[in-house]
Amino acid sequence: MTQVQKVNFTPTEEIENELVGFVDAIEATTRYGSKLAFKFVVNNGEGVRVQVSAWNDEVTRAEQNVHIDHIVHFDSARAVVSSPFNRSNYFGAELTIQTYTSIQDLKKMDRTIY
Repeated sequence: MTQVQKVNFTPTEEIENELVGFVDAIEATTRYGSKLAFKFVVNNGEGVRVQVSAWNDEVTRAEQNVHIDHIVHFDSARAVVSSPFNRSNYFGAELTIQTYTSIQDLKKMDRTIY
């Protein structure tokens, strides 16, 4: 029998450097004027939810690597102050995927160990 390994999520105090967590919500890809956006929410398992956005050329890459209930690792995303429209539902910054942002789909989350 294969032993299940637990992935350590990013503690709240380190979220602005890199983010490892599970995808707990995905919005449909939407067009805003001439711009295309794919937005989703990553949860660090401590109750902190971070909204992550991919725009235009980065949408396809994000859609291919981001799946509901999967554990993902983001490195070098750009942090911007959260929009006042999110009504404090998320952590104080939103991450935006850039061309240099690393996105790794680590595995599907096993809820029996988290």
